[in-house]
Amino acid sequence: MLRLKGGQVTVWDAALPPSLRELPEELAEVDQWLDDDRFLRPYLQRFNQRIGRPTVPVDTFHRLMYLRFRHQLSYEMLVREVRDSITWRQFCRIPLDAPVPHSTTLVKLVRKYGPEILDQLNETLIQKSREKKVIRGRKLRVYATVWGPTSPIPPMPACWPMASGPSPGWSNG
Repeated sequence: MLRLKGGQVTVWDAALPPSLRELPEELAEVDQWLDDDRFLRPYLQRFNQRIGRPTVPVDTFHRLMYLRFRHQLSYEMLVREVRDSITWRQFCRIPLDAPVPHSTTLVKLVRKYGPEILDQLNETLIQKSREKKVIRGRKLRVYATVWGPTSPIPPMPACWPMASGPSPGWSNG
């Protein structure tokens, strides 16, 4: 069963001092970007099921994958680091008293969602970046110089039909 957003804030999360609940600047900015509902639409279109076991919330999955690629971690290391870090748990929206998804679960979800979803998410990210004027679409002009081979081109062998003149039945024009 597809879950888009995680649960409520727990008592343990609310008991944290405000300094621990605050995300670092980079994570806070990424968190704002990923809060856009446009990132959830591809999942709703393909995986909107009401039956089955609930899976990892999509917003948690996005944040886990961001941390994995940003810090170049394996799935096992990612799970270990998120389990040990209050800040990363807050960013991934995993309550302090909840277990971090297992690494094999993340691997299965990546395989389940597939590259089509990733392509749609990248398009959404590019579109949002253009709207916020983070990137601008510009034309790219490429100049290239083509150099010939460094060794001389070998002569055509005499056994090739055109090397010794036209064969009967071939026209020159």
